[in-house]
Amino acid sequence: NDYSDDDDITATNQYDDSNRSSDEENDNDEQFDNDDDSSASSADSDDDSPSFVDSDDDSPSSITAQNITLLMEKCRVIISTVRKCYNLLEFVQAIAEDHSIKSGLIIDMKIRWNSSYKMLTRLALYQHVLEKLYDQIDHVPSITNQQRKKLIDSKLDGNDWHLIHVLRRVLERFEEATKILSGQSYPTLSLCYAIVTSLSYYLKNRSDDTIENDIKNLLIIYFDKHMIRTGKQFDFIRVSALFDPLVHDLLTDEDKRAAEMFIIKEVNNKYFH
Repeated sequence: NDYSDDDDITATNQYDDSNRSSDEENDNDEQFDNDDDSSASSADSDDDSPSFVDSDDDSPSSITAQNITLLMEKCRVIISTVRKCYNLLEFVQAIAEDHSIKSGLIIDMKIRWNSSYKMLTRLALYQHVLEKLYDQIDHVPSITNQQRKKLIDSKLDGNDWHLIHVLRRVLERFEEATKILSGQSYPTLSLCYAIVTSLSYYLKNRSDDTIENDIKNLLIIYFDKHMIRTGKQFDFIRVSALFDPLVHDLLTDEDKRAAEMFIIKEVNNKYFH
């Protein structure tokens, strides 16, 4: 079965739009009203000054896992430094208010990828705020030389901001998929097939942005590794998708046959043995 470019998670949206809780409806992806609990990350510890090194690859269009790791550490240092210093935080919040931004910066918890998505989303919202901070950094009252050095050493350039926006855009697909599969007022087993299929298509589909393609290439390796398409668990997912009218047409002919054979096998085992 072929997908169009607009088909990602289309089947699941019919569930999601009608059953999403009021909390989810009020959760604006561009501006969070409340800090995520991931803001209590260990990255707020004193040891938050990583040694930044340049990637071996000088090509601006070739993104490696190391590039992303270093970028995330720079983001954490900036956020942590701002949050720890009252005068610095007050200075940043004043600029944010001038831009009608009510939400504060949050820091992620490294073992929770969705908190990293939220951190990047909030940081992207603060791009112009942080650019103004750096323009006026010598005039911020009562910050130490060490704090100023941390901010300067971890300053985000144009390429960093572009990578942040692309990372956020890619991770948004996984955030949306997680919300759909976390629903409690509708069946989700059959949606697993639609989600896995649409995410796989999205990661393999090429973009005009070479940075986005690099990130997708990194993700698809781990996605294919962990999205197991064998075993009884996946058999149940296929059968559930087979009987779900919203997901049925997404099944490949091979998966339809596999689901039908599994049903026949289970019936034979239960009633004829």
